[in-house]
Amino acid sequence: MIEDPYLWSKRLKKDYNYHFTSYQKQANLFYKNQGRLPMQVAGLLPLSSYSDNWKTKYRNLVKIKTNMVNGEYTFSTLREHGSYVKCLKIVNGSLYSGSIDSNISIWNIGNQEQQTILKGHKSSVNCLKTGYGHLFSGSSDKAIRLWNIQTKKSQRVFHGHEGIVTCLKIDNGMLYSGSSDNTIRIWDIETQQQLTVLKGHTCRIECLKLINGLLFSGAQDRTIGCWDIERGKEICWLKHDNWVTCMKVAHGKLFSGSAWENTKVKIWDIKKGLITHLPTEDDWGITDLKKMGNNIISSSGTGSIKIWDANTEQCLLTLNGHTRRVNNLQIAYGKIISTSDDTTIRIWDSLKSQSMVTLRENTEKTTCLKVRHGRILTGHATGSICEWDFRDSVLQDESPSLLL
Repeated sequence: MIEDPYLWSKRLKKDYNYHFTSYQKQANLFYKNQGRLPMQVAGLLPLSSYSDNWKTKYRNLVKIKTNMVNGEYTFSTLREHGSYVKCLKIVNGSLYSGSIDSNISIWNIGNQEQQTILKGHKSSVNCLKTGYGHLFSGSSDKAIRLWNIQTKKSQRVFHGHEGIVTCLKIDNGMLYSGSSDNTIRIWDIETQQQLTVLKGHTCRIECLKLINGLLFSGAQDRTIGCWDIERGKEICWLKHDNWVTCMKVAHGKLFSGSAWENTKVKIWDIKKGLITHLPTEDDWGITDLKKMGNNIISSSGTGSIKIWDANTEQCLLTLNGHTRRVNNLQIAYGKIISTSDDTTIRIWDSLKSQSMVTLRENTEKTTCLKVRHGRILTGHATGSICEWDFRDSVLQDESPSLLL
């Protein structure tokens, strides 16, 4: 076990639900077969460093998790945007932040220095996605921009939407965009051409989800659309209690919620076509949904967080601690991280109803949340970005690529 890279990769998957790239999976396959595969597969990764990388990665994750449990971290604030930060994205050790000031700032998360500012949008940057060596940004100027991550230059502007671009998804070489023009557009990333326009919603698109060749779209018209991606046609519609603002898939079911009053988490069994709902109703809506192993995590406008068994649809635990609306959830290092209008960030153990650690350094409203590379990063309405770093001095010199 000590020097077997394949066993270390199995522990990463089992203990931290680590997601391997296709490149890493092929290298794992080589080691699983003890070098009996063709040499070109072995050549995918420097063999001399492979074992140390997985071993080091696992040790780093253990240390970060321990620091989170013990509340050991350093706090700092980045401030550059002139106003409201709407979205955050972490790529190759760099933090990308989009704001209503129309700019995308790029930060080196190692030394907290601003690297550059991407300019081109004429209005608020609402969403960021990465894939195929590119950064995609959706804006209130009705455009989607494609940026080269290496050169930091805009390579293409996707025009077509007649309203604000509200959400983006990337899958299988395709870019999917939702808009306030009530449409979803599908773009080919390689050719950079629009393929299809999906029409049927009567209000703004709020969120998109992809699974097994199907596209699900949640909108302000209180419906979820189910679309056949290959044919570019609608399949059916699911009625909701209010605006659909979040969706998550688990156990072949689509869980959906609305951040508005008096709504339930609705469940759509995709194979059976059955529609049910979780046995709860929140007076102030469902603000976010996340998948954690076999469970679904939901947050609410009242400040509570619930853990549900995705298979039985029963509530396993209610997490109480926030005193106001929970805005964002993230799952990382086997923990639940939440932000709230009470200005605190809480770190939860999924087996305990009380938070392990409460972060109180920030006093501003949190607008977005990212957790990666041993850090919790938050964007705020004032334009600032806060960082809680849970690495220690031993880990400071490690490459960001070795951290989840």
